[in-house]
Amino acid sequence: MNKAISATFLYLLLSAISIAAPIDDGSAAYKSGNYSEAYKFFKLAADQGNAGAMNNLAAFYMNGLGVSRDYSQGIKWLKMAGENGFVSAQVNLGQIYSKGEYDQKKDYPQALKWFKMAAAQGDPRGEFLLGLMYWDGLGTRKNLEEAKKLLNAAVKHGEKDAKDALIELERESSQRKTSSSSVDPIKEILSPTKNPDIYPYEAVVSCLIFGTTPSMPEACFSDRLGGTQLEVRSGQDYQMYTAFNLLSAGSYTNEGLVIKLHKDFVINAQNADENMILNIKIRNSKTGAIIYQKSAGQYGYIRIRN
Repeated sequence: MNKAISATFLYLLLSAISIAAPIDDGSAAYKSGNYSEAYKFFKLAADQGNAGAMNNLAAFYMNGLGVSRDYSQGIKWLKMAGENGFVSAQVNLGQIYSKGEYDQKKDYPQALKWFKMAAAQGDPRGEFLLGLMYWDGLGTRKNLEEAKKLLNAAVKHGEKDAKDALIELERESSQRKTSSSSVDPIKEILSPTKNPDIYPYEAVVSCLIFGTTPSMPEACFSDRLGGTQLEVRSGQDYQMYTAFNLLSAGSYTNEGLVIKLHKDFVINAQNADENMILNIKIRNSKTGAIIYQKSAGQYGYIRIRN
């Protein structure tokens, strides 16, 4: 199941707005295609404090209906609607900041803030998207229990995407428990720590997101549009890693993800996140001496071959 946060969709909730003269007139004008006139009435209602009308003004500015397209004005009205409790505006803002849309920089803490506001009102989409944030540790520490709680609430409230996400989360949680509790005797014999000569090198993969090191290495690969991938060939072993199978690549440390490497290895990675710096360094497994180190910004490519 693709956990991708769906693209932001701003829309007019005309039927959800309280009945009042400016709203009725604005709705009638909108339905007749007279967007300039509709804008005037919605602006009047928004100035009177109607959150639904504020949301509509945001949509008008975002789509250039009745006014010149102006994303900054759209964001301003969308924030006003969200701050006045309009849940669809809160969800839209969360998606905008989680993806860096409409001339806004990607900002996970801001996305988390708006998703929390929507989820607090019991909005199923807000609960679902907030659950994904906790799952990936975006804007907050990774918290699978909180993610599970939110996804369960979203399922209960009718969010269709949450059901498949919850199944995948349960599977991931089960894999974590299994990998931490079970011992494979064959792997123990061939363990890199017990046989360092087999793995003379190790790669340390880490990143900075908005200048901060995430609490879990998965966050370096968790962009919901596909994200950064890590390709590793070590001896005869080959694997492509993403956030979904990164757990099997190596071990987590305070430095980042540590991957043991044979003498002959190739590592390829391309940074797909505009707000992230991807770092890879290669060091001697025995001495810890750094042999090679490289960083890459958005769309930057790292290739290391030995």
